[in-house]
Amino acid sequence: MTYYQISALVNAAMAVILGVFIFIKQRHRPVGRAFIIVNIAVFVWAGGYFLWQSSTDASSALFWCAILNVGAAFTAPAFFHGVVHILERWKEKKKWVFLSYSIGAIQALLTRTPLIEKEIGPFLSFHFWPKAGPLYMLLPLNYFVFSGMAIYLMWKDYPYVSQIKKSQIKMLILAAFIGFLSGASNMPQWYRIKVYPIFNGTVAIYTLIAFYAIIRYRLMEIDTVIHRTFLWLVTLLLVILPIGLAVTFSFDWISSLGRLAKLALTSSVLIFFVWYYSKLKPRIDHLFRRRKYDYYQVLGEIGQKIGSELDINNVVNRLFKELKEILYIRNGLFLVQQPGQDDYTEAGSIGYDTLLES
Repeated sequence: MTYYQISALVNAAMAVILGVFIFIKQRHRPVGRAFIIVNIAVFVWAGGYFLWQSSTDASSALFWCAILNVGAAFTAPAFFHGVVHILERWKEKKKWVFLSYSIGAIQALLTRTPLIEKEIGPFLSFHFWPKAGPLYMLLPLNYFVFSGMAIYLMWKDYPYVSQIKKSQIKMLILAAFIGFLSGASNMPQWYRIKVYPIFNGTVAIYTLIAFYAIIRYRLMEIDTVIHRTFLWLVTLLLVILPIGLAVTFSFDWISSLGRLAKLALTSSVLIFFVWYYSKLKPRIDHLFRRRKYDYYQVLGEIGQKIGSELDINNVVNRLFKELKEILYIRNGLFLVQQPGQDDYTEAGSIGYDTLLES
C-alpha cells in the first residue's frame, strides 16, 4: 500500500476509536453529539480517501472522491458546533452553526456534479485526481471560515475562563491547527497546484491531542480513569522501543563481541531497563494523572498505612512519602499548632534543605 492509503486507514481508525469513546461517554449531551459528528465526518472523508487511492478506474475514483467530499463538507461545521457548546455560546452562535451545516449540505448534494468535480485524470504521481468545478470553492470556504471562527472564539474567550478550560482550549486550538491544516494539504491539487499532500498522515494527531485533553483536562466534561494496564503498556513500549532500536542499529557490532562481553552487555542492559522503567512509569502516570480521580481510595490507603504510627515525626515522614508517590509533590511543609499557642512549629518537610520559619 502507498503512504496515502496507509495514512487514510490510520485517520479512519483513529476517528472511529475517538467517536465510539465519545459516544459511550457523552452521547446524551449536545457537545458530545457535535464531536461524534466530527469523527463521523473524518471517518467518511478518510474512508473515501482510502478507497479513492485504491481505485483502478476513473469512475470509481470519482465516486469515492465524492464520498470523501461529503465527509470533508461537515468536518468544520461540526467542530465549530462542538466549540460553541464547550464555550457555552449556543444561543448566541446557533445561527452561524446552522449556516455552516447548510453550506456543507449544499456541497454534499452537489458533490457528484461537474459543479464540484469537473473531471478526473493523472496528476503528479496519482493515477486519478479530480479537477475542481466552479463550486468546489464552497469546501475551502466552509472549511477555513468555520474552523477559523472556532479558533477565534476560543482565543477570544481564553482570558475569561477557568484554568481547566484554558488548558482545554489550548489543546483544542492545537488540535484544530494540526488537523485542519493537514486535511487542507489535499485541496491545492484540485486546482492543479503541484504540491504533494504529504501532511495527510498528520490528521490523526488531532485525535491523539483530543484523547490527551479528555484524559488530562476532562475535555467535554468527560471524566475518565486510565486503567493501570494501559499505562503499563505505554511505559513498556517506551522502554522497549529505544532499546530495540539500539540493538537493531548495533546488531553487527554486538554479534562481533565475545561471550563474556555479550554477557556483560546483557547485564548492563537489564540494569538500565529496570532503572529506566522505574523512572519512566511514575512520570507517565503523572502525565495522565491517573490517580487524581481516586481521591477517596488514595486517602483511605494513606490512612491505613500511617494509622499504626504514634510518633508525630514518623507520621509526617510517612505522610510525605505517600503524598510524593501518589501526588508527585516536590515541596511540602507540615506545621503544627500546640494547644494554647499562637505560633506554629514545623513537624516535618520535604524538598527543603533548610528549616523554614512560620
